[in-house]
Amino acid sequence: MTRAQFYHGKAWRRLSKAFLMSKHYICERCGQPAEIAHHKIYLTAENVLDPEISLNPGNLEALCMNCHNAEHFGQGGATAAGLAFDENGNLIQKGKKMQLLLSRGSMTTSCFIRNPQNIIMNA
Repeated sequence: MTRAQFYHGKAWRRLSKAFLMSKHYICERCGQPAEIAHHKIYLTAENVLDPEISLNPGNLEALCMNCHNAEHFGQGGATAAGLAFDENGNLIQKGKKMQLLLSRGSMTTSCFIRNPQNIIMNA
C-alpha cells in the first residue's frame, strides 16, 4: 500500500476525523482552527503498514494548514530553494524581477514584472 492509498482509505479517514474532533479542531501549535491530523513520525513506504505509526492517535497532532505547511515546507523544499508562490499558486524564482520601461510620447514609466516568461511584446 502506498501513502496515497493509505490517506484515501477508510481507516485513516475515520481516525483522522475522530482525532480532530477529540482536539476540538484546534491547532495544537497556534490555537487556530485545525484541518489536518498530522503524523509526528512521518509516514514512509517502510512504515505505512505499521498501525503503531500510521493509525496510532499518539502519533498524531491536530494542525492548521499554516502550521502543517511550516512543518513540511518551512525548513526546506521549494521555498528554501529560492522559489516562491505567486498570486496564482505558480512557483516562481524569488526576487527574480524584470524591469519594463513603458513609453508614450514624452512620458516614461517603469514597472517590475515577476514572471517575465508570460509577457508578450508587440513592436
